[in-house]
Amino acid sequence: VDVVFVLDASGSMTSNSNAGINAVRAGVNAFVAELNTVAASSRVGIVRFGVPASADVPYTSVGSSALTNYMNNVGGTGYRAYTGSNSYTNWDAALNEATTEFTAADAVILITDGNPNRSIGASYADNVTGWNQATAAALANAAALESKTTGTVYGIGAGAAFTSTPTPTDTVTPFGRLEQVVDTGSVTSFADLTES
Repeated sequence: VDVVFVLDASGSMTSNSNAGINAVRAGVNAFVAELNTVAASSRVGIVRFGVPASADVPYTSVGSSALTNYMNNVGGTGYRAYTGSNSYTNWDAALNEATTEFTAADAVILITDGNPNRSIGASYADNVTGWNQATAAALANAAALESKTTGTVYGIGAGAAFTSTPTPTDTVTPFGRLEQVVDTGSVTSFADLTES
């Protein structure tokens, strides 16, 4: 089984003493450990994204310590948040990187804590209009990725952007933007990922 994780590393993931980063680490590590138990020949690849996106881990055996070392940021070059002007959320770049760098995945799992406010070459307001514009930019890459995989592209959204009640001007449900891009799962916090 080949699985690609597309992991949000935007600045908001560092809120509450890196709560988002740490919970995603725990969830992905638990997933990899379980996959190693039930399908030891499986491979995992990882894309990390903020404004830019990078395929930091090519397909790697689930039994390799390289995966947990990356997720635990051993040596300071693993899964960590982007900073400064790169700390926004760009689903478009993330999905484009996954499409470009990985082929024939059995599943692609996008994990994010917020609405997108950037796309490749563009910035948007951090409001409903901007989020919808950024989502629209990501749709073509989502379709290209889905057509390339042998499985499904899933999205897991957690945090206020996915659990809060829509404002009166928000005609999209809290999960609406993520659902436009991928098949969604929902968790109320990243800590739940170990159970998902």
